Amino acid sequence: MIPPLLIHTLVENSIVHGYGKNEEPLSIVVDLTPAGSDYITITLTDNGVGFHPNFNKKVAHGRKTSTGLNITRKRLERLSAYYKVDHRFTITNRSDTSGTVVSIIIYAKFVDW
Repeated sequence: MIPPLLIHTLVENSIVHGYGKNEEPLSIVVDLTPAGSDYITITLTDNGVGFHPNFNKKVAHGRKTSTGLNITRKRLERLSAYYKVDHRFTITNRSDTSGTVVSIIIYAKFVDW
């Protein structure tokens, strides 16, 4: 089970903050991959404008960042604390071209049907 509206915020940020004045069409790819038997990796990749190099420093030091990303980060922290599991949330510029890669690894115990 994926927490409701988790991916929505990331897609919305790609559109609102990533598109800018690009002349090429915006591409957003969402990939969900099992990471072992108990976790799932959600990766969102876009071809937008990327973000400022100091972005991650601002996040790490608690300075002003995107409200949606702050809420997402806090939700992941609360879920991890409640279930006593780990999570990872990273945001990086794409190395191969312009754009952003957001990666979340969350607990998602799979049930055998």
